[in-house]
Amino acid sequence: MPLSESKPKTRKVEFPGGSTEIRGISLSDVAMLIDSHEGVINSIVQKIRVGFFENDAVDDEAMSQLMIDTALEVIRESPIFVANLIAICADEPDQIEVAMKLPLNTTIEAVIAIGEISFTDLASIKKFIASVKVLIRHLLPNESAALAAE
Repeated sequence: MPLSESKPKTRKVEFPGGSTEIRGISLSDVAMLIDSHEGVINSIVQKIRVGFFENDAVDDEAMSQLMIDTALEVIRESPIFVANLIAICADEPDQIEVAMKLPLNTTIEAVIAIGEISFTDLASIKKFIASVKVLIRHLLPNESAALAAE
């Protein structure tokens, strides 16, 4: 199938009075979120970097727990970021205020859906982290790469 015919996988998330289709996060979504929430993104990257980049032998249980802890921290520290993420992945980026008013259980369900669609299993997260490590090593000059790996 040509790229032009591809459709992102979605999951229906129901809320009082309706539902929406949520898709996984894309590269353009990440770019928009970085523009709007650089501090939160940096915090997430730092937490993941400490948890994964410094420990290549992370088991599935530890990885799962780190992802849960990271998601809960983001929800607690930046509900606007979470609402923006949900609105973007519902392909309604102008509906952040509506996403902010979703019931907590719906918010959590939407964030989980985004994560599960974006990263199908723990192995895909490990593969993603490994790919990011390689990318950083190739893109950054030697001195900067050493700092990024710290």
